[in-house]
Amino acid sequence: MVESPDHAVFTLTASDRFGDLGLTGVFIARRNGQVASVDTLLMSCRVLGRKLEQEFVAYCIEAIDKRWRPRQWIAEYIKTRKNGQVANFWPTFGFMEEFREEGRIRYSADRMSLKLGHVSYITVEIP
Repeated sequence: MVESPDHAVFTLTASDRFGDLGLTGVFIARRNGQVASVDTLLMSCRVLGRKLEQEFVAYCIEAIDKRWRPRQWIAEYIKTRKNGQVANFWPTFGFMEEFREEGRIRYSADRMSLKLGHVSYITVEIP
């Protein structure tokens, strides 16, 4: 996927004033024409709630937008035993619910309606 022009792969490593948190997130998107889909978003539970998830996703979407210029974005929430705290994550970026079936919600957003705010106390460093 890293080498494919129709996929984008990002990883997140984080540190705070107490030390290195290591690899804490993965974001994978795929392109199908003018549609960009979030294939995978994984975040370590030890960083959830620190707003790293918002900053990471905003950074990834902006980087992909510059490269692909998609008209539409698609993302899904798939319920598991351990991810209830992020059940309403995608609407915070302007995604609207398209449909819901048992344990799964599909969201979409027009590129121009995305809400990609940044967190002032998080610094993004690109190696």
